[in-house]
Amino acid sequence: MRAFLLSSVVVFGLVDAAAADDMSGRFAGPSVGLILNATESRPEMDNVPDVLDDSQIFGGVYVGYDWQNENSVVGAIVDFDYVDMASSGKAELTNYTYDVDWVATARMRAGYTFTPDSLLYLTGGVAAGRFAASEQFLASDSVSEVKMGAVAGVGFEYAWQNGLLAKSELLYYDFKGLDLANTSISPSFYTMKLGLGYRF
Repeated sequence: MRAFLLSSVVVFGLVDAAAADDMSGRFAGPSVGLILNATESRPEMDNVPDVLDDSQIFGGVYVGYDWQNENSVVGAIVDFDYVDMASSGKAELTNYTYDVDWVATARMRAGYTFTPDSLLYLTGGVAAGRFAASEQFLASDSVSEVKMGAVAGVGFEYAWQNGLLAKSELLYYDFKGLDLANTSISPSFYTMKLGLGYRF
């Protein structure tokens, strides 16, 4: 977490320009991040669930629109991230794999500009993702599905008069479960994201 905050400071200091007067308008840009897996799997024959704690660097893109009224900002944002994270686990009687291919969100955000160029905001909405899982028990089983879920978190954005912006976000995702013959997997994870963009 400390490294993430330091990285945010570096990104926000890349451009030396005058502060933005207004954060209203369309914006878009690329982002990179780190996914921290908190997915829980529970084989039916084992009493204790297994929590997968893998991590993976990923990249994506985002677009959105903001409306500003004095110091209050509300907006909408849509993003897509290619994750390609593979995990595996072994319970007492079951071996299984779990993959996250991609995730996407459609969110609202609401925040406050405590300086003319700095926005602190809360965000939340719906999420979708493609997940794949397999298991080896008495017989093998596999599933690959797009699942819907929810996402919520906090973010910080810095804007310049020339339209450039930088942002960081900490998000939590929670999805509907994947059901195999002997194992139930509940996808959930955190992401820490850094993004550069342009407001136009």
